[in-house]
Parts: sequence; C-alpha cells; structure tokens
Amino acid sequence: MKEVDSRLVDLWNDVESWREFVEECRDGYPDSLAEYEFDLSVRDRLQVALGDETMQTPELVEEFRRFRQAVERIDQEFSALASVVRPVAEGNVLPWWHLRIPRSAGRELADELFQRLDVVITVVE
Repeated sequence: MKEVDSRLVDLWNDVESWREFVEECRDGYPDSLAEYEFDLSVRDRLQVALGDETMQTPELVEEFRRFRQAVERIDQEFSALASVVRPVAEGNVLPWWHLRIPRSAGRELADELFQRLDVVITVVE
C-alpha cells in the first residue's frame, strides 16, 4: 500500500501543478515558449495516470474518480482560456492541450509566438 500512497500523492501534486499552470495562463503566462511547452508536460503525466489501469482498483475507485473529476475541471478552464489553435505540421499528432494557446500572455511568450508561429495574442503587462 505504501507504493500506491506515494503514487496518489504524486498525482495530486501534478493536479495542483496543472491548476497553477492554468492560473498562470489565465493571468497572462509570464515565461517563454520553451517554458510554456515544458509546463504542459504536467498534463502529459496526468494523461498517463488517467489511462493507468493499476490505479483503477476497487480500493482506489473513489480516489481515482475524484482525481479524474479534478483534472476534467481544470481541463475545462484551460480549454476556455486557451482558445487560440496552435499551428502544427500536417501529420503531427499532439494531445489537445499542446494545440491550444492562451488568448493573452506576457510579452516574451507573445513575441515568440508571433516570431516562430505567426500567431498573434494579446500582451498582458
């Protein structure tokens, strides 16, 4: 049971990190495109956990249900505020959260999005 307990703690820490990232995006993500992409990796880890059958045992069913609901709530918020679709090369398959960009961000991210991807978003100072 000790291993399961530490996995649950890690999962809830990732949920909190995802929530904090989404809050940063809501307030105007303050960092670079590379950092933005790195910060999305927490959602990748959550997706792996959501598909992990070893976490869907009878003794964890209620905790897993709460975990899934928490991720879904944060996903909904991110989806609503990250409404700009990121252009990607044809055939490049990415999860939906990698294809979304917030409507507004700090100067650094906004400038990089324009320079690298020809995407224009509102700058939040």
